[in-house]
Amino acid sequence: MTYPLEVLQAVRESVGDYPVLIKVSGAQMLDGGYELTDTIVFAEKRNKKDSLMPLQ
Repeated sequence: MTYPLEVLQAVRESVGDYPVLIKVSGAQMLDGGYELTDTIVFAEKRNKKDSLMPLQ
């Protein structure tokens, strides 16, 4: 989960206040894959780091 947040931060630093869109699946639906709760945690961490366009 850290890597996507680092990429988002690097993109944000590069483009400034320009909107950055990301697509996040709710769950992988695979054994050992991420679940909906993982996606919620990602969204919450992303909103703390990048408040320009909060995920809802």
